[in-house]
Amino acid sequence: MMYSSHHGLPETIVTDDGSQFTSHRIQQYCSQNAIKHMFSPPYHPQSNGQAERFVDTLKEALLEAEGEGTPFDVIQKVLMVYRTTANESTPNKQSPAEVLYERKLRTIYSFMLPPAPRRDDASLRNKRKFDVGDAVYARDNRAGH
Repeated sequence: MMYSSHHGLPETIVTDDGSQFTSHRIQQYCSQNAIKHMFSPPYHPQSNGQAERFVDTLKEALLEAEGEGTPFDVIQKVLMVYRTTANESTPNKQSPAEVLYERKLRTIYSFMLPPAPRRDDASLRNKRKFDVGDAVYARDNRAGH
């Protein structure tokens, strides 16, 4: 439900055939919301490779972060890092959040980078760029010249 309230209803969901996904309540929810519920083949987790890889990544990160707060806080931090880290499997090697929201998410690390120049900055609008060897005029504003 929480996912749907944030992102809308999916057309399809793919799960394994665990009892938590085959319950009458899930079947009813999918039916009421016109969601196609597909099952990955039993005893063949590779069929749902992206999800399985994410579960492995999440488990590794949780083990590394053990003792750094409540389980809920640790999961939130791990998810933030995962969602904001560039990924080889996404278009243009963007982070999952960039793909979803079409912008970079603001993180604590955003403060460590120098601010990008604003497009409406008047000092940049008429600033000319010169290359070595370009012909230029020079003015001498000293008194008597």
